Amino acid sequence: MTSPQKYSRILQTDMPVHTGERAFAIQLLDCLPDEAKVWFSLQLPGCKEIDALLLHPMHGCILIEVKSKPLDMVEHFNIHTCQLTGQNSSIHPLKQALHAVYPLKQKFEDYGYRAPWIRSTAALPLISRRDFSRKFNPLPNEQSAINDQINGMIFAEDLCAKEHFEDCLLRMVTTPPIGFAPIKLKFDFEETFKNLSKVLDTEKRNTERNSPQERIQSVGQFQIQPNRPRKDTIKNFTAPGNRGAVVINGLPGAGKTQALLDIAVSHAEAGRNSLFVCYNKVLATRFRQDMEALETVSAETKGRVLIADIYDLHNALNDEFMKATYEKFFETVCVDESQDLYHYGVRQDLLKLIDDVVAENAEWFFAYGRDQELYGTAPERVLNALENSDNVQELRRPARSATDSFRESVFSQVGFDYGFDPVKAETAAKDMLRRIQGDETLSDNTYRQALQSIQVTKFSRDTDVREYEKLLIDELQKVEALGAPQDLMLLFPRTDRDSTGRELVVQALQNLDIPYLDQVIPGNRRERLAPGHLRLVTVHSSRGLQATRTILFAPHLISANQQCEDSTVWNSTVPYIALSRAMNGTHIVEFTDEEPSGFQSYVNNCREAYGQQLLKQLMG
Repeated sequence: MTSPQKYSRILQTDMPVHTGERAFAIQLLDCLPDEAKVWFSLQLPGCKEIDALLLHPMHGCILIEVKSKPLDMVEHFNIHTCQLTGQNSSIHPLKQALHAVYPLKQKFEDYGYRAPWIRSTAALPLISRRDFSRKFNPLPNEQSAINDQINGMIFAEDLCAKEHFEDCLLRMVTTPPIGFAPIKLKFDFEETFKNLSKVLDTEKRNTERNSPQERIQSVGQFQIQPNRPRKDTIKNFTAPGNRGAVVINGLPGAGKTQALLDIAVSHAEAGRNSLFVCYNKVLATRFRQDMEALETVSAETKGRVLIADIYDLHNALNDEFMKATYEKFFETVCVDESQDLYHYGVRQDLLKLIDDVVAENAEWFFAYGRDQELYGTAPERVLNALENSDNVQELRRPARSATDSFRESVFSQVGFDYGFDPVKAETAAKDMLRRIQGDETLSDNTYRQALQSIQVTKFSRDTDVREYEKLLIDELQKVEALGAPQDLMLLFPRTDRDSTGRELVVQALQNLDIPYLDQVIPGNRRERLAPGHLRLVTVHSSRGLQATRTILFAPHLISANQQCEDSTVWNSTVPYIALSRAMNGTHIVEFTDEEPSGFQSYVNNCREAYGQQLLKQLMG
């Protein structure tokens, strides 16, 4: 009997509990070289359970689906499906393995590591390859897809000795049972082991939060309970049906994204495979992070929800076998910000990138915001769905009157309604005051705080980095006083460092030894924000995110109602996003030696007009 202590260097987890998987684990350990590493029964949030994950010094990362069943319990097997006695699903074990590969790769990218090439296979340790082939492969000596599958899977004879297992791995690497062999594969064992260990250790810590403080810090901005949506108007959609295409329509801040997440999770709870896609890389990563932290959703349900940005999923599907694995797989598809998914820049309907993975009778749910485009317009199928009023659900903005963020939302929402037009700033200020007065619970102090919620500081291009340091220290003290240490987001209208002041901001952060994640850099946009780090992000990529406080730099670069050369749509959406990410105040940093934009003028004019209106009211 193999002792786990004997293989302590190889074994990275406890041994499996299930008898069949434990027996396989013992056999596998006996066949591995001393340098190998192996994990068993990995249950990662948002990922199907991984029976075994092998990191081999020569052959790389291999994900194994284990089926400890005798031959007489395998009723049917071909290259597409497999039926085991007593199981309702006929999903192929190789496809089961592949279903865990893409979410595992997402984990690497979420933590800022380059994902390794992950091979996948299945193990049938109670069956010999010879007997299995006799039953399901009528022509074992001819080259065929089923022959490649059987030769690339792990059977009983492969686990008898190290040399037999090594032969099996060589066959699998040369002719994978599913997928294809890369022409050139760069593999650094030590680096892959280090990164994989960090990812899995972090995931383990995230799922083992015990203290109340840790649980508070893990709460994301989206709170989800299956079949208990935040909005009553969404209850009709939380049970799976046969609705075709449904449009969730509403103004900014109405809760469209929350509604989609409620629907996706509720359908997954009912047994469906749910896909949630959006255009924004940063937001997709945040969604996955929030989903993992939810204690109200079971691991099994989380495993049925795949959250991805649409380009990343499309790139993964370039692997023909990955595409075949997810072919017609998702029965519920939730699409965020659908008004942007006919992209002007590439002249393409981005929904077509995912059509192959959507079931024929799938339900589509589109979050749609009229006049809220950033990159394009709505694809034809969204516009067609809008024409059927029975399948359009209008959402109203929430009344956040009792919260600090109410003041923030009113300033940005009124600005959106008036197109951030500086000529209309005085009228907008009066309207803002009327909306705040509509809530009888708000005091005179609240009216004053509404004025202070948008703070403006003036720098010049010659401002010393020490002034940036003072600004950051002051803002960090504010969020700490609000009970949210380090929850400060820094917003920039563009990606270049000079025009936005980002170079000096980064220098100030480094001087103060403040950890940060710079997602203004495109390559960092799929990386998750680590605890205690500040987020630097473009205004565009911040759509859907929130923080306790924000600093917006270089407002002179934000304009409304114009078309940019890079095919980005500039309308009231961009200014709205810039002013609505904070729950407790936005600090705007202007550059006095730059010509102010219309948006910048609107903010200053509206603040001044609101102050005058407030003074008149208080003096009575």
